[in-house]
Amino acid sequence: MIRVQNLVKRFGDFTAVNDISFEVPKGEIFAFLGPNGAGKTTTIKMLTTLLPPTSGSLELNGLDPARQQNEVRQQFGIVFQDPSLDQDLTAAENLELHGSSITFRKKSVASDPKCCCSFSSCGTAGTLL
Repeated sequence: MIRVQNLVKRFGDFTAVNDISFEVPKGEIFAFLGPNGAGKTTTIKMLTTLLPPTSGSLELNGLDPARQQNEVRQQFGIVFQDPSLDQDLTAAENLELHGSSITFRKKSVASDPKCCCSFSSCGTAGTLL
């Protein structure tokens, strides 16, 4: 379940997300569509704990992404829009590259690629949103 109420994100004088509200009930399939610059990516970054909102509230399966980052991160998976594996890199190097985008320390990814699974909860059943 996703609940967004009066969500706003500002970067200085620029408002990237301007007072949006929506709900996605459990079991629903939801598409987030709009023109470039509409705030889709910024909203997703707030839902997935990568950006704090300026104001408003977010809820993902009863959790607050701004305050419960680790618990929220266990509730979703990431599928990149374009193929994102670099064929010239090893599997460990690809994990390191993508792990760095979610602030894994380089040493932990390189020494134990399974740490990505602990972040993403791979191998465990997730909740269908």
